[in-house]
Amino acid sequence: MSRSIAPLSERLRAHALGDDAFAEAYQAVPAHRRAWLKTAISRLYALYGPPEVVQESRAAMYRGGFTMRAHRRPRNSAVIFIGPGPTSPAKLLAAAVPAMVSGVVDIGVVRVGCRGNWEPAVLCAMELAGLEQGYDLAAAAAAALADELCDTQASGILLDLGSTLPNARPSLSMDYWRPAHGDRADIWLDGPGDVDLEILEFCCPDVAFHVWGTQLDITSDVFTSREGPFEVFLGEADQVAYVPDSRIELVQATALLSLGRGSESCWYWHDLPQRRFFQERITLRTERLS
Repeated sequence: MSRSIAPLSERLRAHALGDDAFAEAYQAVPAHRRAWLKTAISRLYALYGPPEVVQESRAAMYRGGFTMRAHRRPRNSAVIFIGPGPTSPAKLLAAAVPAMVSGVVDIGVVRVGCRGNWEPAVLCAMELAGLEQGYDLAAAAAAALADELCDTQASGILLDLGSTLPNARPSLSMDYWRPAHGDRADIWLDGPGDVDLEILEFCCPDVAFHVWGTQLDITSDVFTSREGPFEVFLGEADQVAYVPDSRIELVQATALLSLGRGSESCWYWHDLPQRRFFQERITLRTERLS
């Protein structure tokens, strides 16, 4: 087994999207919607910080008579797998930007089982973030790629946003992550302008939104009206909650992610800490204090 593998651009050249696909998607997305994506990207960069230190070595001597040395460096690659169904650009950015900030160089997005049918919003989000490696693969080819990457000793992470790799076999060097939440979100409205539903439909088309409080005439399939007082809403809103700013402190105790007005385009993965994009080696050595 080799510790180095060819970059994705070489391995998957025959399956790569052309520059025209990104350019056309950028033009297809109106400027005000591109602004929503830019907001998500800028906030993710702020949350994860600038890439000032991408490699780190440290050593410590303990009174017990031993030393610990640790070396941390970014993983070589991050491959984001998305399925053939609707894909959230906000969720994709929340997985890709931390990898970019951490110093992972070889980052690609693989669409599984949906050749050539990329939503303009997804490609526009990738273009704006500087993520221009997109690939189309059939399900069998995607599974084979994941197996091949896991069989190497090269350091990387597979990010399975579309649950497309049911039989993935992570290794010591090749990490694997699948979201633990994100398929459902709850919205509370005290008035029709409390949460911008247009942004939510654009940025998270793969989420089932339950709308509570003020009932609106909603025609989109991603929104379902729910009835009940705010106390019932609190009991249901345990994943992601969108609420007016006046209620957001009440929701923080129940929801994993609470978002107020102006943050509708944003997403954050609690179970994907930044350390997952680094590989750390530890050495313990007996060494007496002199």
